[in-house]
Amino acid sequence: MQLLTPVNNATAVSIRPYLSWSIQGSVSDFGYQYQLLNDTLLGTPQTKTLIGTEQAGDTALCGFSMKYYWRARAFHSRDTSRWSAYSAFTTVGRPVIGTPILVSPANGQLNIPLTQLTLSWGSSANASSYDAQVATDEQYTAIVASGNTIANGVYFSGQQPGTKYWWRVRGRLDTLIGAWSTPRWFQTVPPVGLNTFEVNSNTSIYPNPANQKLIVETQQPSTIVVYDLLGTKILEATAENTLHQCETKTWEQGIYLVKITINQRTTVKKIEVIHP
Repeated sequence: MQLLTPVNNATAVSIRPYLSWSIQGSVSDFGYQYQLLNDTLLGTPQTKTLIGTEQAGDTALCGFSMKYYWRARAFHSRDTSRWSAYSAFTTVGRPVIGTPILVSPANGQLNIPLTQLTLSWGSSANASSYDAQVATDEQYTAIVASGNTIANGVYFSGQQPGTKYWWRVRGRLDTLIGAWSTPRWFQTVPPVGLNTFEVNSNTSIYPNPANQKLIVETQQPSTIVVYDLLGTKILEATAENTLHQCETKTWEQGIYLVKITINQRTTVKKIEVIHP
């Protein structure tokens, strides 16, 4: 058996290196074992066994700025090869994750519509993904939406009228987490005409929590839009009657926001889906 990658004494190797080797014959005819040690050849290494693989290799998880030694061998029902000679590599240094700069909406922006809103930010050095949080208080004790994305923006929906929201973003790289951005806030449009209380008083949603179905009952025809807490639209329907049934048996368990619009006036209700 010959070790291929990383090449012996390679430097600046990813902390998730692909350890590969070559062997005579069909790869799938054999099982494989490899051992990975850091810094020293002393001590008892842990052995990882691969069976039924179609590839002569595996992805390992290592730490930053560390030197590793590794070796491998093959086996089948009749025999086991000798361990290969050790090969060494050194992983890349620990990077500094930059702090994102928020782009839109502008800090302190007022009269944000109650439609789906895009929160966007600039790229951060060394970040492979981003955490985003939205809260109704500056201390982020009342978080209404959070999630992780590889994009430079997320959708936020389910806003209440006349409400101030704070939001912030931070970068990630594997196990490393960067600092939160300087937070921003925005405020949604105030209630107009038929206010939220009146819409709420004329609307019923049951059962809550829901399992197989959810019923929305209003006194007038309505438009119903359902989002999960990451802003993904799950359902949009126009209810010509005052009683509308939504099938929820295929929805993931969790919290959802139901936006109900009647005569261009909107309210949002929170429901939970539970599958026993």
